Amino acid sequence: MSKAQKIRGLEPSARHWLVWLIYGLASLALLTSFTPAPIAYLSVTFWKVIPFQIIVELMLACWLSLIIVDRRYRPRFGLLAVAILLFAALALFSVPFRVEPGVSFWSSTNRMTGVFNLFHLVAWFFILASVLRRRSEWNVFLSISTSIASLIGAMAVIEWINQAAKIQIQTVLNNSSYLTSYILPHVFIALYLWSQRESPFRMKLWLSASSLLGFTVIIAASRAGILALLAGLAIFFLGLITVSEWSKRKKIITCSLSLLVIALMFGGFFALRTGQVRNWLVEHRTLPSFLDRLAFRDFGGDRLVLWDIAVKSIAERPLFGWGNEQLAQAADKYMDPVRAKEVFSENRITRAHNQYLDTATSYGLVGLAAYLFLLAVLTLTIMKIFKSAETAYDRRSVIIIAVFFLSYAGYSFFMFDTPHQLVINFMLLALVARLSFTETEIESRSTTRISSAIPITAIVLSMSFIVWLGNIKPVMAALTFNEGAQAVSNYNYDLAVEKFTQAADNPNPYSVEFMLLPYLVIQPRMDQGQMALAFTPGTEKLLRLLADMSVTAVKKYPLDIKTLLLIGDNYRLLSAVDPKALDQATIYAQQYIKLADKRYNGYMLMFELALLHGDNQAALEWLDLTENLTFKNNKNYFKYINLRRACVLVRQRNYEEAAQYLTQIKFYPIETDARLIMDMAQVIQPGDQLGEIEPLIRKSLALFGTQPHVLVAGARIYHALGEDDIVQQIMARPALIKWEQNESGRIELAKLKADLNLQ
Repeated sequence: MSKAQKIRGLEPSARHWLVWLIYGLASLALLTSFTPAPIAYLSVTFWKVIPFQIIVELMLACWLSLIIVDRRYRPRFGLLAVAILLFAALALFSVPFRVEPGVSFWSSTNRMTGVFNLFHLVAWFFILASVLRRRSEWNVFLSISTSIASLIGAMAVIEWINQAAKIQIQTVLNNSSYLTSYILPHVFIALYLWSQRESPFRMKLWLSASSLLGFTVIIAASRAGILALLAGLAIFFLGLITVSEWSKRKKIITCSLSLLVIALMFGGFFALRTGQVRNWLVEHRTLPSFLDRLAFRDFGGDRLVLWDIAVKSIAERPLFGWGNEQLAQAADKYMDPVRAKEVFSENRITRAHNQYLDTATSYGLVGLAAYLFLLAVLTLTIMKIFKSAETAYDRRSVIIIAVFFLSYAGYSFFMFDTPHQLVINFMLLALVARLSFTETEIESRSTTRISSAIPITAIVLSMSFIVWLGNIKPVMAALTFNEGAQAVSNYNYDLAVEKFTQAADNPNPYSVEFMLLPYLVIQPRMDQGQMALAFTPGTEKLLRLLADMSVTAVKKYPLDIKTLLLIGDNYRLLSAVDPKALDQATIYAQQYIKLADKRYNGYMLMFELALLHGDNQAALEWLDLTENLTFKNNKNYFKYINLRRACVLVRQRNYEEAAQYLTQIKFYPIETDARLIMDMAQVIQPGDQLGEIEPLIRKSLALFGTQPHVLVAGARIYHALGEDDIVQQIMARPALIKWEQNESGRIELAKLKADLNLQ
């Protein structure tokens, strides 16, 4: 047998295995919604998008090999495919003209919506549209996606039933808005599967799934999501009745009843927000958590402020925009602090919460035009499919697809696209592309032969390189960073320096972020009293590394002004071992305030610096400025401000007034912040009366029972209060006994015993 004959004999087998491998990988891609976040300091989105990208890259390698084997699987470039390619091409073309081209291409670990991920979504679209060629195959694939979404919906319902407080439902997506964006399309996908009339059991199953998913959207309490759901269902029912074979009289009656039910639901939504109803609810507050959110959260005020910022930013850079993740810089420029204070709760504005404005902000008016062209082509394609539908059942299926995209278009006025949502959206775009061709057109291409293994080998090697550079290396850096975080927890600061340096030096698209991540590990431990203040050389090296890496980061991304704030705060932390660092911290804090004088962060840093200078009065003045600029709905930060104000009053030995501020703080873990104890230990005198503060001291000491420096502070406090029995109990703690075995601990404890006249 000749070599050519052997290759031709392998062709059917190769095609079979490649197709099934793509099916399996596509199903795994849908399961990435469940991917956990193994490292707390990196967002859940990062750990979901990275596996999706890897899977799509593997799918692409298989698909490119498949289209060499069998030309029937090559893409068909209808107008919808051309519109998608045009949008992706313009997004890539505009990258060099943006504020931070690197961030625009790769995005950030929090968002993962850069041009790099867009290319994966485009590949996802073409692979699905080319490989899933029959309606039965699509039904199976959509069933898998809906089953996964239904499981997440069931988890959301269980979370809602079990929640003790009035909190938002998040589940595995870790964000109620992300949950809504992911679940909403599946409400209509389940209805689409119901419309296929495969069997009575399956019809009931998919109708139940749609009901569960719709209820999930409601309890997630996204007002835009609920309105999009209700509007979509209203259009769906009207369309369903219109294409039915009922009599004209029955259609009119059913339409009227359906509209009445929808109108009552809309009316109930807005009735919750009327003055009389809200006043009654203030007294009783008997609503479930999601209705409580719908009734009392500001409706639209924050969006208007965000849209105003976005419009002004577009006017400054109209053609190609600012780039992905860059609205924050425009917000620092154009935000009205008075209006923002009344409606915002988020610390940092990164989205306009309007996909059309977000597209124009990221890609400019050129990108917005391409996006609108894509939506127009999608509309025309769906209309074409509807006209060519041969039966009422086919038309019903098309109506459901159209209803989803209509609800998406409306929802997009109040929300931005999320990575999890985009995976589903591009999947449905692929379904529309498939339906736009007839069965005859799809089967018309003949197969071809494998001419050489060289192209397939080149494809596999190229995709392997992309996987390594774009996905594996960031994951390796993240795991190395996590080793450094664990080393900090174990007080092995030399190892932490080594691991943090390796993570930052690992060449990957997010290396600058890995330079800044150690701050998230160190800052809470330093400020809340979880790191030993009896510093070792390793501690000083760690703090210097933080400052040096943040300076390097700002050199790479000089326009990202939040890095200035991080540099200033890192120098503040470094001042614990190097007092000269205070001057550097002040310089960077002032630079940040000059560039972002409408935000409170810089003033809060100046407050901390004033405390380190020992100027309590100046510290309170900076704290007042911070409070004046803090967003009204950022209730937890107001609680934190009260805690820090109480710390200043404790430094002034004004315990009674400090207690008043502390008692105002509800549902905030004051005892987890050891600074109250540390400040008190420096100033307390024999005879001082702590009053209501003393129980908090006990709670903190119980919580920080393994932290030697907190225990030392507690011993000083109780010695001043004359509670020598408690002092002896503290000194007998295993943490202090162990600490005394090393030199720094021995010196500190010897000083403590001398000060307290202890044996």
